[in-house]
Amino acid sequence: MGRTLRSLAYITLVGVGLAVYNSYSLRRDVGIATGPQGDAQHEFFASAATRPDIALFYKGLTHAQRIAMAQNIGHYDDAKLAPLIGTLLGSFDTEARTALTESLTALGRTHPEAVALQLKQAGSLQQFAIATSLRAIGNSDLPAVGAQLAVADARPHAVAYMVAAGHDAVPVLMPYLDHKTADVRLAAADALGKLGAREAVPKLVGLYEDSKGDEHFGYLSAIGGIGAPETEALLSRVVADVETSTPRRAQAFLGLGRIASDTSIATLWSFAKDDDVQIREAVIAGLQLAGPTTLATAPNSALGLKVASGLKVQAATDYIDQKLREPGDISDAARAASNRPELVMSLTHAVIEHPDGADVDLLMRALSSTPAGISELKQFTRDPNLGGFAMRRLRLIGVQG
Repeated sequence: MGRTLRSLAYITLVGVGLAVYNSYSLRRDVGIATGPQGDAQHEFFASAATRPDIALFYKGLTHAQRIAMAQNIGHYDDAKLAPLIGTLLGSFDTEARTALTESLTALGRTHPEAVALQLKQAGSLQQFAIATSLRAIGNSDLPAVGAQLAVADARPHAVAYMVAAGHDAVPVLMPYLDHKTADVRLAAADALGKLGAREAVPKLVGLYEDSKGDEHFGYLSAIGGIGAPETEALLSRVVADVETSTPRRAQAFLGLGRIASDTSIATLWSFAKDDDVQIREAVIAGLQLAGPTTLATAPNSALGLKVASGLKVQAATDYIDQKLREPGDISDAARAASNRPELVMSLTHAVIEHPDGADVDLLMRALSSTPAGISELKQFTRDPNLGGFAMRRLRLIGVQG
């Protein structure tokens, strides 16, 4: 019993000692992190970058202390501090995060590679701040970001950043099409496809023809994303090959839509009645990419209206307006007329002209998609024949008649 009591006393003393030391150590660290600049503070920040508890340490500071520490980090031109800032950017303190972003931007002006390395951070708050810092640095950051295509965790963020940077990123991305690693080549191809980089087409076509499997599909997606006229024959072969998987053919349909030549549009329309619903949807999406000129060659009004429904341009609105006036096309036209205030009067007229038809609810659904149309529905609630339809539609959208 005596030995047990002595052991408990010893353990208690050790615990108390550790608690006292931890309290002292915490106060000391807080004082260094938030106090005046100097060698001790610089050394603390440099070592803190590898501390597993640094995020918890930062979270435990007061709001004022977090801002002070964030601003202090920015006083040191040391690339080793970038990982520290990257970790701390996960803070939910908006003002502190702004101060950290400013410190990261200052560091990035001399060490853009160190900032770009932080693209491997997983949090959305961190990624937003890192991208903000990189943009503030200017185009000198693009080579550093491009290098992150070789880092698996950073790769998706690097692609997104390069795409957002616009055409200036194209010359930086082009050499990565020759990278020894397939994932890096595909990431560069993905970004170039999204950027619509015509200068990348010859290289992408060569990679496509020399590859197989998922890599083959990745290059096809990039080629389809660019939609260069010189790839029309290639894309037409892909869509015509029924042995090719539907997702791959879908990418080719979109590419033909981007080309938007008379022949590519004709090819798209030839598949508009395919038995595979995914193929039909891809064809419609491709025709919508081609624009309203496709409507003039639509095989029938129903297909033309499907294309027009996804085009928010005057020519498409006029096409729908015309079909609202043709009795055989009212149902399809009503489905395509939502969110178009210019068609409120035509929709209202169609309701009055066809009060007993099955199309009334579709027409009223289209009216309910705009404020002006809702006003017309309220007027219809007084109509003895149409009032029930109008009241039902208003209730469905949560509006009092």
